[in-house]
Amino acid sequence: MAVSFEQVDTMRQDLGKVYMQRHGILRKLRRYWQGDWWQEWSTEHSGIQSLFRDIARAQGDNVTPDYRVVHNILQEVCLKYQAYLSSMPMIRVYVDPPESSLSRRQAVKKERYLYGTWNQRPMSMSQVVNRMAWYLPLMGDSFLGALPDIENSVIRPVVRSPETAYPVPSYDGSTLDAVIFSWETPKSVAAKQFPAYNPSRETKNWVKRKFSGPSPDTVRVTEYSDGKEFARWVGKTKVSGVEHSYGFNLFDQIAFVNVPDEPFNHGAVEQIVTMNVAENLMRSLLVQAVLENIFPKYVLIDPSKAPEELDMGAGAVWGVNQGGDVKTLAPPLQALPVQQGFMAEGERAIKQSAGMSDANFGQPRGSIVTGKAINEMEAAGAGTNVEMVQGLGIGMGLVSWNEKAICMGRRMFKDETLNLNGIEKTSAISERHFPLKIKGSELVGGYRNEVIFLPSMNDHEKLVMGLQGIGAGIFSKEHVANTLGIPDWQAMSEEILGERIQDIVVGGIEQELLAAPTPEAGQEVEGRALAYLQGATPASTAPPPGGPAALPPGAGPPGGGSPPPGGGGGMPIADLPGGGQVAFPAMRMPQGAPIPEQPGAPVEGPAASPNRVTLEEAISAFQGLQVEGQVFLVGEIVQSNQTSGDIEVSVTKGSDRQIIADGLPQWAARLQFHTVSGEPGEPHVEVTPGAVPEQRGEEPDLEALLGGVA
Repeated sequence: MAVSFEQVDTMRQDLGKVYMQRHGILRKLRRYWQGDWWQEWSTEHSGIQSLFRDIARAQGDNVTPDYRVVHNILQEVCLKYQAYLSSMPMIRVYVDPPESSLSRRQAVKKERYLYGTWNQRPMSMSQVVNRMAWYLPLMGDSFLGALPDIENSVIRPVVRSPETAYPVPSYDGSTLDAVIFSWETPKSVAAKQFPAYNPSRETKNWVKRKFSGPSPDTVRVTEYSDGKEFARWVGKTKVSGVEHSYGFNLFDQIAFVNVPDEPFNHGAVEQIVTMNVAENLMRSLLVQAVLENIFPKYVLIDPSKAPEELDMGAGAVWGVNQGGDVKTLAPPLQALPVQQGFMAEGERAIKQSAGMSDANFGQPRGSIVTGKAINEMEAAGAGTNVEMVQGLGIGMGLVSWNEKAICMGRRMFKDETLNLNGIEKTSAISERHFPLKIKGSELVGGYRNEVIFLPSMNDHEKLVMGLQGIGAGIFSKEHVANTLGIPDWQAMSEEILGERIQDIVVGGIEQELLAAPTPEAGQEVEGRALAYLQGATPASTAPPPGGPAALPPGAGPPGGGSPPPGGGGGMPIADLPGGGQVAFPAMRMPQGAPIPEQPGAPVEGPAASPNRVTLEEAISAFQGLQVEGQVFLVGEIVQSNQTSGDIEVSVTKGSDRQIIADGLPQWAARLQFHTVSGEPGEPHVEVTPGAVPEQRGEEPDLEALLGGVA
C-alpha cells in the first residue's frame, strides 16, 4: 500500500523538531561560505563578539571595529576540496562467471550503458559529482538519487541538499531506511513544472498558520523514498511516484566524515568556524589601527589658545599661543608584528584543522633543496582526506547508483530502445565519445561494478611511467598514448610511419652525396630531397627489380626528354627552350590507384577475383552505418568502380574507424583508413549517410604541371 501525504507530512514535522538545530547550522554554513560573517555574529550573543561587548560595557565605549573585514578561509578550503573531489572515475563492470567471450561482451555492454546514462542532459553525472563536492566539505552530507524518467526512458542522477533532508535511519542507525526531502518553491514555477498541480486547490487558511506554513506565493514540495516506493507531492497534490518494490532506496547518503550512530555527518570546516571569526575580528582591528595611524587623532591642550579654524591639509601649520599645545594619539603599532604573526598562525591552524595545508595553496614551507619533499608531506593530509571521501563516500555512492541504474533499466525499460550518447574514459585525461542504442533486456548478468579514481599526474610523470611499462613489456604504445591524451592513435601511427619513411629516404639521398661530394651532386641531391619533401617520390639511383617501370601514356617529359643514364629510375629530363635541361620529379600516384597496364600484361576478370567488391556494393553498405563525421571512398574502388584488394576509406573523425569496422565485419581486414580534415582532393565518393554518392575530385594533370614548371 502506497504511503499517504498525511503520513509523510506527520513524519516530517516530528523529525523537524529533532533536526531543527542541525538544519539551522547547515543554513549558517551556507551563509558563512558566501561571506556573511558579520551579519550572523552581530545578531548572536555568544562567542568572541560577546567578549567585545563586555569590554565595551566596562570601558563605556564601543570597541567593535568600524571596518568589517572578511577573510573567508573556509570558502578557500571548500573550493580546494571541491576541485579535488570533482574528478570523474572510470567504470569497470565485473565479468560474470564462468568467464567467456559472451560474458565479457555482456559486461562491456553494461559498462557502456552506464557511461551513456551518466552523460544524459540536462544533468549529467559530472555535474552531480561537482555539486556533491560542494556540499560534502562544507556540510558533511549530500544525497545521491537514481530517479526513473519514464517519458524519456532513462535513469537520471539527482542530488539533494542536507538542508532539506529528513533522514530516517534504521533501528540501529547503521543504514538509511527512508528519507524525506522538503523545501519551498514559487507556486508559478511548480504549476509550470508539474501540470497535475493546481494552485487554486490549495487551502486559503494561510493567515491562520502564517507563522508556521509557507508564504502565500510559495508551496512546499515534499519527496519520500524508501525501499518500496518513491513519491513527490506539491502542496498536498501527488504529482509523481513509482512503487518499485526493488528492496533498495533510490537515494544514498554520501558522507564526508562518517559519524557513527548519528543521522547527519560532518564536513571539513564546521569545527573551525569560530577560529575564522577570530581571524576576521583581528584583521578588522588591525585595518582600523593602520587607518588611525594614517589619520591620527589630535588632542588640543587648552583649546582657547588654538586657532578657531584648523587646516587639516597636507603640510598645514597651526599657530598655538603660549600655554597651549597639540598632541596626536597613535595606536600601539609596535605590537603590529606580533598581531600579524598571531593572524598567520591562526590561518595556518584553520587550514591544518581542515586538512588543507599551505602547500595546497602554493605556499610550501621548505628550502630549495628539500622543497619538493616537504611540499608533498604538507599536501599529504589533503590527499588522504580526498582519497577517503572518494573511496568511502562518493565512490561507494556511484557504485550503488550504477547497480540501481542497471536493475531499473532492465526492469522498467525491458522492451524499449534507449538512445544514449556516452563518454568513456580511456585514461586519466583522455576519453572517447560514442552513440549507443540498447534495450533494457540486453542488460544481462549481475549488477556488481567498481569505479576507479585515477591519480592526478603531469604529462612528464605519465610519460616516464609509460616508458618504464613499455620497457618491462607490460604496456603497449597505444595504452601510453591514450594515457597522455592522444585522441587518435591510428592516425598518430600513420604520422610516425610517414616520418620514419621520410627520414630513411632523405638519409639515403644524403648518403649518395657523401659518396660523391661535388657541387653538381649537391645541387642534384638538394633538388631531389626538396622534391620528395614537397610531395614527390624521389627515385632510387638503382633500377628496380624487373627492369624500369613504364610511365603512363602522356606522362613523359615535354620535348621528348629521356631518363638519365644509369637506369630508368631517375628523374625525367626535359629540354628547355634556348638550350639546357631540367629534371622533373616523378609524380606520386594516389595511394590505392590502379597501376597502368603494361603491354602484354594479363587482365584479371571476375573469375580471377573472387573477393571483388563493386563501388555500388560499398556505397550501399557504408550508407547503412551510423557515423559521427564524413566518410569518403577513395583509391582503386573509385577509379576502377571495383577492387579485389584493400578498400580505402577517408574519415573526418577518427572515432568512426571502429564504428565502420564493427559495422562491416566482412571487410574489416581489408579496410585502410585515412584521417582528413575535409573533402579529399583526389577522386572520391562521399558515402556519409544522407549524402549524394557522386564521384568528385580530379586526377592531377601531369602535362599541365610539367608545363607550369618549365
